Amino acid sequence: MDELIKKFNININRIRKANQFFKSNKGNEKMEQELNNIIMDCNNICNQLKAINFDIDKLDMNIV
Repeated sequence: MDELIKKFNININRIRKANQFFKSNKGNEKMEQELNNIIMDCNNICNQLKAINFDIDKLDMNIV
């Protein structure tokens, strides 16, 4: 479970950085696809955590 939470937090940090980049620059299609992949990975991690009865409300999901 700790590894899933760690991976989730790493992905959220990547999303935050991408969000900052998109605000100041125009993103391209490749970057947008990579961001979508990260978001899907976060969703998968949340589903795995929920499957083991972890309260995902404890996770910091703020992306700004």
